[in-house]
Amino acid sequence: MIQTENGSGFRQYFTNHGYRFQKNIIDRVPAAVLVLDHEGTVLCSNRFFSRLAGIPVSLITGKKFNAHPATAGNDGLNMIDSIAVKTPGAIINSLACGGGKKIVLKWETSEIRDPGTNKAYTLCIGRDITGEREMEHKLHKAQTRLEERSKIFFEKNATPQLLIMDSRFIDCNSKALELLGLTSKKKLTGLAPADISPERQSDGLLSRDKADFVINKAINDGFIEFEWLHRKKNGDDLHVMVSLSPHDIEGKRIMHAVWTDITERKKAEEALLESEKRFKTIFLCSNDAILLIDEERTIDCNPKAHEMFGYKRKELLNTKISELSPLLQPDGLPSKEKGVEHILKAYNSGYDRFEWLHMRASGEVFPAEVMLSSFYLDGKKLLLAAIRDITQNKQAEFELKQSEERYRYLADMAFEGILIHDNGTALDVNLTFCKMFGYERNELIGKNIIDMIIHRDYHALAYRKANARYNNPYEALSLKKDGSLLWIEIFGKPYIYNGKIVRVVATRDISDRKMIENILRESEEKFRRITESSLNELIITDEKGVIRFVSPSITRYTGFSPEKMIGKQIEAFFPENMAAKVRRHMSDALNGKAVGLFESNIFRADGSLASIEASIVMTASTNGRRELEIYMRDISEQKQLQQEIIRLSEAERKKMGQNLHDGLGQVLTGISIMIGTAARKIRLNRSVTYDEMIRIAQKVEEAIDTTRLTARGLYPVTLEKSGLISALREMAITVENSYGTKCRVYNQGNDTAPDVHTSYQLYYIVQEAINNAIRHGRAKKIDIDIVIKKKLIRFVVVNDITVKNRKKKSDGMGLRIMAYRAEMIGGTFSVKSTKKTFRVEVEIKYQ
Repeated sequence: MIQTENGSGFRQYFTNHGYRFQKNIIDRVPAAVLVLDHEGTVLCSNRFFSRLAGIPVSLITGKKFNAHPATAGNDGLNMIDSIAVKTPGAIINSLACGGGKKIVLKWETSEIRDPGTNKAYTLCIGRDITGEREMEHKLHKAQTRLEERSKIFFEKNATPQLLIMDSRFIDCNSKALELLGLTSKKKLTGLAPADISPERQSDGLLSRDKADFVINKAINDGFIEFEWLHRKKNGDDLHVMVSLSPHDIEGKRIMHAVWTDITERKKAEEALLESEKRFKTIFLCSNDAILLIDEERTIDCNPKAHEMFGYKRKELLNTKISELSPLLQPDGLPSKEKGVEHILKAYNSGYDRFEWLHMRASGEVFPAEVMLSSFYLDGKKLLLAAIRDITQNKQAEFELKQSEERYRYLADMAFEGILIHDNGTALDVNLTFCKMFGYERNELIGKNIIDMIIHRDYHALAYRKANARYNNPYEALSLKKDGSLLWIEIFGKPYIYNGKIVRVVATRDISDRKMIENILRESEEKFRRITESSLNELIITDEKGVIRFVSPSITRYTGFSPEKMIGKQIEAFFPENMAAKVRRHMSDALNGKAVGLFESNIFRADGSLASIEASIVMTASTNGRRELEIYMRDISEQKQLQQEIIRLSEAERKKMGQNLHDGLGQVLTGISIMIGTAARKIRLNRSVTYDEMIRIAQKVEEAIDTTRLTARGLYPVTLEKSGLISALREMAITVENSYGTKCRVYNQGNDTAPDVHTSYQLYYIVQEAINNAIRHGRAKKIDIDIVIKKKLIRFVVVNDITVKNRKKKSDGMGLRIMAYRAEMIGGTFSVKSTKKTFRVEVEIKYQ
């Protein structure tokens, strides 16, 4: 009978059924074995578990599984709970062993039953998985470190890398952003490759179609490498070599793109293609016969070679130089041996130039000048032979063979200025040399040429090179006859002349090459100074209206700094109604139409509008792209002055109408009444007295005076009849009579200005100055000092100031109008104010 309370029934069951034998087998099992009842009481355990946990069998048998310290804690309770609820599968818990060590056991549980009572027990077989867990933990840590390092590698990699999902960018590293000119990933993520590319690629395919093609091919092949043309933020082209490979991450297909910037390489390829094109043009169109030679044999030739030698192209190919020559050269050496000598020299030194006797297909022998140059083609060293027929030259040499050798030498170097000198003393020069320095030949022969043409700072260098018999070119600053400077390149070598070793010097004008950098720097500096100091503004945009350059003077007129305008659409700085007008003018300029001056409004930084006068010119930038140069001038003050002049004119007309109505009108009304009264008396046969007629005459005189005064205010008749000084003195008298202000005119020189227009503007400036002095300064004394001479007009209006503190301040419009009038006649306007006086000055200078 089995007693589950203390486990003795279970042991009895084993005893009755071969307990010792089965216990021996269980103890030999290399795994922990436990038998537990449904409450978690240990009924039986083996020695392996005892050794593993460090628990004697007697201390745990008959007790709860978690009763011992080694099995206590949540792990023990979890195992008991799992058995109680019959959780299927494996149970994992840990045991605390001696020395603080912990082991992890994986228990496989199965149910066994008592045959007598049919009562269920749980057989637990545990396997030590401590090593496996430790390995899993290490593997997890290694994987985490690998992911972190991969992320760092991606972000910090010096190679631009990007991730693409569903044909759109989802991530990139900083190097890719830098290459595109972007500052944030947000500006790239979500875009398709075609969105940052031109519409078509270099092969003519649409960027969007080609992007879909290469992505699909990479998915099918597992990897693809191709060239791609992107477009940077600033609009520049970006050529990249793209390595594209697919990766499945968390069930998603991610494309990994690695870029290699090949922009410079593409530029080099284009330059190489252009160079090859030029070479081909030279090769085909040259007036010299050109042969390409590989190990003495011709592998290519130009049309001039067919013409010169009289052979067809197929007949010239694979022939040797010696086969196109007579058997012997003029010095008696065989052509074959001497040809090999020249070829070897060209191969070794890279260049050889010599004269040669060639032979045409007809057997005719002709002299030629041959220049051999070595170069590499597809990794192989070849020779290029340029052959020039010098038959005519030789004939000329024969005719001039009695001439001195120096003339033959000069003829060989006639492309440059030639000088033959002995320690600086000129023995002979050619015409090119004379023209280069501005001298006649007889002015140079026998003179110390170094002191004459070489700048003093280079005297020592020239003498040192000559004395050392320096054979390589060097540069020096020289002087022409007119004193101007000239940079020259000097190439000299010794030469025997009349039995004496002298110096033959070839000079070449390199002023353009030497001065070009200075000219460019000066041009750039001048442009910078002009744009910074100019009163006009310059804005440069691309074809789309995006601002690329703004002159610094823009800040004075609009309040915007150039940095806030560059990169933005120019239309954003114009009101909507004016932006359409500007767009139309820009379109006309891009289409080659001339855009004349036009007026518009432009926003200031504070939101107000400024009036401008502008013109637009289309130009080409250094990279060949079209640009628009927009020149603008602020005319806000001019517009304001024009409006003020119009307002003043309207006020003057209103004042004149009021004067005519209140003054002349009243007088004429009185005259009309007086004449009517006299007429009625005459009708009644009553006499009209003398006094009545005198009063009518007085009223008529009063009307005449009123009319004259009004006309003078509107049109200074005296100015045209008697001159400016008379008109100003009449004005001074009127001021004294009208306001009681003492006004005097002092003049020197002429009585009027050279032209009526200038006189009128000066008259009105003085009038405005007097009005300001009386209206704002309550002046009691005004002096007008004017000088009119042939090349100078200067006048000064000085008044005293009797009002110290004006309650109402002037907006300065009167002064601005005076300055505007002075500018109209080419004069300068200035004011000077002290505590006691106010001074207005205008000065005009004539050439």
